[in-house]
Amino acid sequence: LHARTIAVCVLDRGGVTRVERTIPRDLDRLLALLAPFRDGLTVGVEASGEGHWLTDRCHAEGIPCRVGNPQRIRRVAHLAKTDRHDAALLARLLRGGLFPAVWECPPHLR
Repeated sequence: LHARTIAVCVLDRGGVTRVERTIPRDLDRLLALLAPFRDGLTVGVEASGEGHWLTDRCHAEGIPCRVGNPQRIRRVAHLAKTDRHDAALLARLLRGGLFPAVWECPPHLR
């Protein structure tokens, strides 16, 4: 997540990349992009000060969303650090059950 963009990677159940692109930071546009994949979808995002708007909306929409520990994610990264590579890595970690999730502070406690 950045101030202006969101890198998106969607893998199907077999691990095939169905979507890999960068879109403007527009939550409605993101949800429209993810709509065909809603069945069984889990969103993963690196923990940062920028992610609450996304996690809150995903939860409100009934989409499971997991927040990952950036340091632990970096330890398994083998590619140059780019948003596109990060998005693909998060998708692979979620699919493989290896996503290093952190505790997510509920909105009423923030």
